[in-house]
Amino acid sequence: MLYRSEKEGAHSNAVQSARPESIAILAFVPGGILSLFGRRFEAEAILAGFIGNEQARAYCQHVRVQT
Repeated sequence: MLYRSEKEGAHSNAVQSARPESIAILAFVPGGILSLFGRRFEAEAILAGFIGNEQARAYCQHVRVQT
């Protein structure tokens, strides 16, 4: 995720666009991402606010098994 282009001050577009996807994937790891950009990213906690704790836990477990 931390990549610098050979051109001074430039960033790779592929790396830039991969960051949000990487954050989303890592959010499904048990415990999520504890601190990134001053925020916590944990899929189970985020989903629990929408669908409830049990369903969020079951969904995240399903996703973890699939990968």
